[in-house]
Amino acid sequence: MASRERLGAAVAARRRHLGMSVPEAARRSGLDRETWRHLEAGTRTLRSYNHSRVERALDWAPGSVEAVLGGGDPTVTDATTAGPEPEPDEGERLILAAPELSAEQKRLLLRRYHRQLRDLDEGRRRVLEDIREQIDLLRAAG
Repeated sequence: MASRERLGAAVAARRRHLGMSVPEAARRSGLDRETWRHLEAGTRTLRSYNHSRVERALDWAPGSVEAVLGGGDPTVTDATTAGPEPEPDEGERLILAAPELSAEQKRLLLRRYHRQLRDLDEGRRRVLEDIREQIDLLRAAG
């Protein structure tokens, strides 16, 4: 198994162990969902400057990504020493700061908000694909 495939398998297993969805893991790391999906699939090499982001998201000790890439195992840390959670974005802050909402209402709104962000990302990806196809057609036409 190639090193990036090995890393992808370890990342996916740890994410599932922590009970996180791909969007949640991506948000915790600060990576976009598509990058996280490629990471888990082993289809792209993770840039070295993103190693610490993945390690923090998965409660791994610094150097764990390199260890896995080198054939070793990651070191799990105590979540209390893994570093701070990422700051909520503007939409999350708006929902969380609404005192009139119950915890359940906030949870449901946050889920809806994240689903809409995911749909927005998918829409952007489709627009970019369409633009690439149009450029290819124009190039072929001369």
